Parts: sequence; structure tokens; C-alpha cells
Amino acid sequence: MALWSILHSNENVVVALKRSSRLLSADLNVYQPNIDLLRKEGVPVDMVAKLIILNAGTILSKRDRMVATINAIKNLGLEPDNKNVCTRSYREVTNDRNNLE
Repeated sequence: MALWSILHSNENVVVALKRSSRLLSADLNVYQPNIDLLRKEGVPVDMVAKLIILNAGTILSKRDRMVATINAIKNLGLEPDNKNVCTRSYREVTNDRNNLE
């Protein structure tokens, strides 16, 4: 299972699925490009896992939205790989975008 390879435990997979049932029906081709993009931007695997567990909707968003989120984070003067702000920033930027639409 692709989620297990990122989340590294059955417990983390269960937590992620409980938080977002969309992960059950999501195609790997939907979220893998976003995971690859985060990794390319230098986000550590453990932070990608944390992001999936806390806010899977971010990973399941469209590719252009993920790119826009990363650019917005960079425009705030933050680096996408910063462990202290990564998860919070992705969540806040995603929530801000949802509120604006």
C-alpha cells in the first residue's frame, strides 16, 4: 500500500484514514505527484507523513493548487522544508484559499 510506505505504520495509516476517508477512494496518481513535489522542494518524509495525517486534503488537492500553496509559503519568506512551520503553513494557506473561493 502506497500510504503505508509514506506513513510507516498501520497505526498512522488508520489515523490518516479516520481523518480523511477520501484517502480510501483516492487514486495514487492523484496524490503521488503532490508528494513528489513536496519531496523535490526539500520537505522531509516525516513532515509529508505528518501533513497527510493532519490534513490529507492538502495532499489530495490539484497539482496547480499545491504549486500555488508552495509559492505562497515561499512568498511569506518561509521555506517549504522548515519543520517548525511546514504543516501549519500548508494548512493555513489551504484554509485561506478555501475561504477566498
